[in-house]
Amino acid sequence: HLQVTRILIGDDGRLMIDFKTQTKFRGQYVISHPTLPGFESRVIAPLDVNTEFELALLWSPQTFDSPKQMWRATSTYNLKDYSGEYVIELIPCSVKPTQAYVFPGDGPLMCTAHQTERFTVPIAFQQTNRPVPVVYTLNTEFHLLNNEKVFMTDPNESNLLPQEMDYKGAFSRGQTIFGR
Repeated sequence: HLQVTRILIGDDGRLMIDFKTQTKFRGQYVISHPTLPGFESRVIAPLDVNTEFELALLWSPQTFDSPKQMWRATSTYNLKDYSGEYVIELIPCSVKPTQAYVFPGDGPLMCTAHQTERFTVPIAFQQTNRPVPVVYTLNTEFHLLNNEKVFMTDPNESNLLPQEMDYKGAFSRGQTIFGR
């Protein structure tokens, strides 16, 4: 069972997909395992979405009995449109019915890996265009800034470079924004 819990754009503009899984077998999903060499859990983007994903297991309980695991997939590129059918392939790693969970430390989990399970996840997600500065009547300009130093300088008498004045990122929730 796989459920997407959150989709967001990180501060660097890359797509992040958080999801949780719950096994229907005794064991856990793993990123990779020595009993199945050459295979890795992964996220496959649609053909028309030109990016790859880094997959990370964020949290896993110390049990083999239907564990709920938390994952994050992060795109390797910043794109405008991420919409499409994604395939998430996870490696199931099963254990015997009587096997107790033993924390693996730095080694692999004591289990037997099997061919990947495929989950199809439809995603419709687009980044909005960067707002274009609006010039109001009387030649008044309105600026939104995330840098207090730039906010406190007089734009007419500033010796800041244009690159320092022009913010190219996205504002995030909870971030302080200055307007003038």
